Amino acid sequence: MKTTKRLSLKIIPVTALAVLMAGCATQGSYEETLISEAKPGKTVMLPQQDSPMESWERVAVVCPYSSASADLPAPMKNVVDQLDADSGDQRQWLVFGQGNDAQPVELSRSKVDFCSGKTDYVKAFPADQQWSVQEDPEGTMELSPTNSQGSSS
Repeated sequence: MKTTKRLSLKIIPVTALAVLMAGCATQGSYEETLISEAKPGKTVMLPQQDSPMESWERVAVVCPYSSASADLPAPMKNVVDQLDADSGDQRQWLVFGQGNDAQPVELSRSKVDFCSGKTDYVKAFPADQQWSVQEDPEGTMELSPTNSQGSSS
């Protein structure tokens, strides 16, 4: 009986750690997928692969110190309101939306930066939004929305 109890106590922390690590892996893999598809001087659509939800329809970019626009869908606005966008300049978020669901991914601005041409508000972009990719002198991929939608080039 005591052996079973000790074994259970060892398994619980390991299981909890595995669950936490799986959550971190999703964010890292989305960033890596995005980096692998973003080529300087090209346009790209944000990948569906490795995103926190299947077949998302909209995405909002949340830059430091920004606030949600009035036309942001309610599920996405609720997620944006929970983010700590005033915590510093180093972080940004992508909030993916589909129907009545929304899920955020936090990204460091050191590799991919959606906020270099920052606006003060958060708005939703469609899944087929084209993003222009430029590389800054430090090697950071800067993405900004273009006026077009459709297949990437």
